Amino acid sequence: MKKKFTTIRSRITLTTITLCIFLSIAVSYISYSFYYKSVKQNMIRTAESSLTLLGSSIDSNIQDAYSFVRNCQANSFILNYLSSQGSQSARITASTYLKGSYNSYDGRYYIKRIFIASYKNRDFIQALASTNNQPFHSADDIRDLYFFDSYYSSPSYSYSEGILTTDGGSQYLPIIRPLYSQYNSDELGFIYIEMSPNVVTIPLKTAGTYQNNDFYLTLEDHSYVYSNYTLTDANPSYEITGDLSSIASFSDTIVKEISNANGKFVSISVPLAAEHCYITQLITVNTFYGQLASIIFVIVACAVITGIILHTIFNHMINHPVQELQVRMKHISEGNFKRDSSIEWQHELGDIGRSINDLAEDVKTLMDQRIRDENEKREYEYKMLQSQINPHFLYNTLNSIKWMATIQNAPGIAEMTTALSRLLKNIAKGTEKAVLLSAELSLLDDYFTIQKYRYGGTISLEYRIDDEAALSCLIPRFTLQPVVENSIFHGIEPKGTPGTITIHIFRKNDAILQIDITDDGVGMTEEQARQLLSENKNEKTEFSGKSASATCTSGCSMNSAKITACVWKAGFPNLPLCPSCFRLRRRKTSAKCRQIFLQQRNGVTVMVQLLIVDDEPLVQIGIRSMLNWESMGIEIAGTATNGRQAYDIILEKHPEIVITDIKMPIMDGMQLIEKCQSQEHPPLFILLTSYEEFALVKQAISYQVLDYLVKLELTEDVLNAAIQKALGILEKERKQAAIPETGSDLSLLQDNFYIRLLLNLFETEEQFATQCDLLSVRFTAAGYTVAYLEMQNTRQSASAVASSDITLYRSSYQMIRNLIVKYVPCRILFLDTTHLAIIFSLTKEQTGSYHQLLTDALTQTGDMLYNYYSIRILASVGSLVENPRDLSASYSDARQIFPDVRQSDSAVIFADEDNPAREEHNVFNIAIFKDELQKAFNEYDPEALSAVFHDIIDLFSNDKRHYSQALSAASNVLHLTLSCLSNGEEQLNQIFGESANGYNCLYEAETVPQVLSWMTVLCDGLCRLFSEHNKDYKNRTISAVKKYINEHVDEKITLNQLSDVFNISPNYLSILFSKYNDMGFIDYVNHAKIECAKEMLDEGTLKIYEISDKLGYESAFYFSRVFKKVEGVSPRDYINRT
Repeated sequence: MKKKFTTIRSRITLTTITLCIFLSIAVSYISYSFYYKSVKQNMIRTAESSLTLLGSSIDSNIQDAYSFVRNCQANSFILNYLSSQGSQSARITASTYLKGSYNSYDGRYYIKRIFIASYKNRDFIQALASTNNQPFHSADDIRDLYFFDSYYSSPSYSYSEGILTTDGGSQYLPIIRPLYSQYNSDELGFIYIEMSPNVVTIPLKTAGTYQNNDFYLTLEDHSYVYSNYTLTDANPSYEITGDLSSIASFSDTIVKEISNANGKFVSISVPLAAEHCYITQLITVNTFYGQLASIIFVIVACAVITGIILHTIFNHMINHPVQELQVRMKHISEGNFKRDSSIEWQHELGDIGRSINDLAEDVKTLMDQRIRDENEKREYEYKMLQSQINPHFLYNTLNSIKWMATIQNAPGIAEMTTALSRLLKNIAKGTEKAVLLSAELSLLDDYFTIQKYRYGGTISLEYRIDDEAALSCLIPRFTLQPVVENSIFHGIEPKGTPGTITIHIFRKNDAILQIDITDDGVGMTEEQARQLLSENKNEKTEFSGKSASATCTSGCSMNSAKITACVWKAGFPNLPLCPSCFRLRRRKTSAKCRQIFLQQRNGVTVMVQLLIVDDEPLVQIGIRSMLNWESMGIEIAGTATNGRQAYDIILEKHPEIVITDIKMPIMDGMQLIEKCQSQEHPPLFILLTSYEEFALVKQAISYQVLDYLVKLELTEDVLNAAIQKALGILEKERKQAAIPETGSDLSLLQDNFYIRLLLNLFETEEQFATQCDLLSVRFTAAGYTVAYLEMQNTRQSASAVASSDITLYRSSYQMIRNLIVKYVPCRILFLDTTHLAIIFSLTKEQTGSYHQLLTDALTQTGDMLYNYYSIRILASVGSLVENPRDLSASYSDARQIFPDVRQSDSAVIFADEDNPAREEHNVFNIAIFKDELQKAFNEYDPEALSAVFHDIIDLFSNDKRHYSQALSAASNVLHLTLSCLSNGEEQLNQIFGESANGYNCLYEAETVPQVLSWMTVLCDGLCRLFSEHNKDYKNRTISAVKKYINEHVDEKITLNQLSDVFNISPNYLSILFSKYNDMGFIDYVNHAKIECAKEMLDEGTLKIYEISDKLGYESAFYFSRVFKKVEGVSPRDYINRT
């Protein structure tokens, strides 16, 4: 026995075991003395928290059922059904809603049955969870239930009867609540719901529980125990031995110590949201001892682990080194010669370990070298095989291109293709890090051949080799090509003129071979060179063998064996640009200068100017030759190789279209576009690039460029499509420039046109056609119809429009504009804050089913609007018409039936649908005052306006019974006023400034006198406004008329034509022109034409009859008479005199 414990290892083991036993006993005793109470409290509070979360989950499920009940109590479909006199449609609608709501209800798995009954007709509707549920056959089946009266009359939800069981053994919790009228407190019926006990059992099933612990549910006077995923009646019999509620975390938690024949327990009860309802959990006292035993076990385990760690440390310090040396010797004998630094300790045994490692390293080096040689051999063989397979197709293709070029006598293409093929082969097959200088120069020749053709032969490469033997020196592969590329891109190309790159190879001394690469480009300052070298100091490449040196494009030398490419960098800030700052602006130049189609102006042909910007001459030539530009009415204004040159040409020649590359020296395409935004009339940009990158596309979109073309995919059709798009935009701008500048943009003028069309305010077909042409309005559909819409804020009364809701209605208007056009092509017109008109354009196929089409479009748009803003829309749709001039009739039909939509179950009704119950509603026809209104609004005439307003007011003053007609008249006048006045809403709200709702106070009027009072206020305000703007309007009108004459001097111009253009009667226009001008209308037109004729005669390129035709005269004879009347001499005498 003595011999057994004489070794150091055995003594370490004995000491460790003794220490572990002592620590375990001591710590276990202390833990039991101090931690029992703490463990008990923690377990109770943990169980309390779990029960609280469980109770919250149960409450949430029950509250979902309550929410469903409240939704049914407030739903208009259900209440309409209960209050209706046996209406079958109301019953179907309510039943559909109930079943749809139940099927979409997230908590439908907790509800077995929903039953809704009416008091009036004893009718009912119901929804079942499945067909297995036995339905009720009458409302009396529910009313006869013994608990019906107590549940129905209870002020809150009651569970006094606990969980009930059907004859089939199915458990349920009944809910019975009354249903009241939405207008008063009358009881209309009741809702009966059978709620599944799953609202409790499912959360209990998913909750984690302690072993041998039970859950109990208390519903008022009834108790249930949760067992096997079901609730069964429980009559627990316990003796309370103590109250532990004081240690609970929440004041309403009840904690009791109880005991029975099965043992001692702790009861934890947490209240539910319903009164007198609890969820309870029983925890056996043995659980606390088990927790305490677990803690003691952990402590003992820690003590044992600590002993093991101590034993390991002592063993490692004393016994482990010898064992490691033994293991190391064994590994070496097995062929493992890797150095093991773990045996090189800082003591005597470590010296032995270092000697063993040194002995094994020599063998290890030999073995590693052999393995490395084998791996390199296999890798080289694989790369050789790969290099033969991968480029095979590419080389054959290039070879085919070369011979096709040779056959077609295109030596340039053949030479360029051959150089590219050799360059790719050198790149693919070369694996050496260093090559002969002669091979590097050969690779450089191939690269430069390609670049020479790209730049149209404007660059050249010269060699100066002082010592031919230097060609046998080694140099890292691809050393010279990046430097030469930088010389081209940053040195010669920015210069804009031909340039030369010189490579000088010479020996600096016996040990150093120097290569100087210089160019005659723009160069860089010494400070720039130092900065770039400093930035790239960590990117140097070292190589063995012969040394080399190089210089950058500015001549800065790089020392031997350290070659760094010097790159000139141009920093341009990426300034953020708001898309609204770069929109296609309306050109302010005259229509003469912006004509797209060829025109003769003083004998000169005016064409659209196009600028091509690209740093590759081949691309410039290719674009110039790809299309027949002259036949398209386009003239090439010039070409540029970078953005700076292009910008100078843009300032000089003002091209309408610019095709520009993105990646260019000095200034790239994006910077050019950004710089042009400061101009008053920036050109249209088409981007051209070699890279289809998302970042470039995104940036191009932010600048709102016209198109984005990829060079490799550029074809004649693609380029022609982009150019035609540009020509279309320019043509649209030209037409817009021809519109009289009345202070409104094209969209507002078009809206005004459509409202005048709906109100039937066009006098003649010619006036209508002229306005269509001027405003670019086209009617090409097979059929048209008009919808009249009203937006209602469901959170407020229908008539009140608070000022705070203006933004809400405007947002709703924008949403309607964005959504409705996705269903049917249409034009949406703003009438006033809450009313819109929509003109739908239908194809021939759509006219046969337009009811369903428009119902879907308006309903789905309305649903989206309600979900976002709680705005409800009501719509009436007029009759279908083929002639756009008949849209006023469709609009009148829509207005006439609109009162019926408020009484309808549908939010959309149609004028041509059969409805015997529909009432007749007379709509005021404002077109009977067409002439007076035209004169008043077009001429800003306060007297005419006052007269027509008083005529309308007098119509209803004599008969105050026609409220609907009076309101219709006032709303029509309101809509016309809003469309005719710039900033109409703001001006009308100023007129009605005393009303909190502004001009919308019209819809608060309930009698004819109130409507007429509103019209009187409007009349007085508009008269004041017209009086203030009358003189200025007349001056602006005459200026616009004169400008129109000067820009259309080559056309036949009549007084009637201009009256249609400016919406002014011919007689009034003639009077205005004579009053505010020094000559009459006819004389001014003749003088303008004769001035243009004199310019043409002075040039001498056209004959007299040709000038007569160009200026729109009927004959040369009449032209000569007018010319002599204005100038005092005939055209022939004028020519001879000059």
